[in-house]
Amino acid sequence: MRPHCFQTGLFAAFLTAVLCGCSPEKPAGDGRLVLDYWEKWTGFEGEAMRAVVDDFNQSQTEIHVRYLPVSQIERKVMLATAAGCPPDVAGLRSGVIPLFAENNALLPLDSLIAEGGVNPDAYIPVYWELMKHRAGRLRSHQLLAASTLIILPVIMLFSSPSDFSSKESPPPEAKIKAS
Repeated sequence: MRPHCFQTGLFAAFLTAVLCGCSPEKPAGDGRLVLDYWEKWTGFEGEAMRAVVDDFNQSQTEIHVRYLPVSQIERKVMLATAAGCPPDVAGLRSGVIPLFAENNALLPLDSLIAEGGVNPDAYIPVYWELMKHRAGRLRSHQLLAASTLIILPVIMLFSSPSDFSSKESPPPEAKIKAS
């Protein structure tokens, strides 16, 4: 099994969900529909997504995705949308979905996602809810779920909070008992 097969499948489901918002007058030279996909990722993440897009493009003959890494993607997508020429697909962070939805810059995807066979039971509930905005309408589709780990300095783990209350002196040395 190729390493990007699962991601290619997710990407294909995502593209199926957004096809309604695409402009069909952009055929490729080979007759395929061309979708412009703007993404925020660069470096190894950008390379990984480019591999997913390349796998998708090679896996079928109906759609060709043009992948473009974009800096300041939220600003550029909003400006392009206001100008009437948004990308067909954009990799936005979940935190900006309400802003785009409130400005009517996102199509509701409920029926398209259902037609594409995407089942809410396949998601962790909090991530399914994250894709919704106002009246439970789906406005996005998660390609990635992330979690954050907070790393505390060792000295904080072995000191009491009162040790850090004084601004005049630095924190005391950590005292770790050897067992």
